[in-house]
Amino acid sequence: MGNLVTVAEAKAFLRINSAMVDSQIDALVSGVESWAANFCGTSWTVRSVTDWLDGGCGFLAPSVRPLVSVSDVYDFERGASVDESYWRVMEDAVYYVGNGSVANWPAGRKRFRLAYSAGYNDGDAIKAEGSVAAPSGLKLAVLAVVDRLFRVRGGNTVQGVQGNMSRWDALIHGDCGDLLGPFTLRDLAH
Repeated sequence: MGNLVTVAEAKAFLRINSAMVDSQIDALVSGVESWAANFCGTSWTVRSVTDWLDGGCGFLAPSVRPLVSVSDVYDFERGASVDESYWRVMEDAVYYVGNGSVANWPAGRKRFRLAYSAGYNDGDAIKAEGSVAAPSGLKLAVLAVVDRLFRVRGGNTVQGVQGNMSRWDALIHGDCGDLLGPFTLRDLAH
């Protein structure tokens, strides 16, 4: 199971007192948390990540957010790490600072390797310095999707060549998508 919502919290949200459906709720919560983390470009625990990113714009946008810390920016064309005085972390991105002001990173496809730690600290026993818990609205969005899936239990499926499958894409339209919308970080250009 993920680390954002417990079975007890989901049962309270669903107004269920019986333990008979705990395994179903556990499976739903686990699936929805995984789907929501992927949809929003985040993680429920702070983890180390390495991305290979293009240059040519004013910032390097990591694939997992929120950004907690950056350990290295390596320039493959130069064959060396970029000195920390040339970059600054702001608003979940790494900006190039040339001559004291923000400028474009040198151009090049997959030119930079960004090593960093990112994610929410909800699943961490020891909270990383600078990390934050997931916003309550994100937790509410996960609970709303769990509620929707629990209520339809099979009614939100389509039959295909591989058998029956859930229509996750149908969930992002309407109120569930509206709840997750503010937390999606995919709109930033890489």
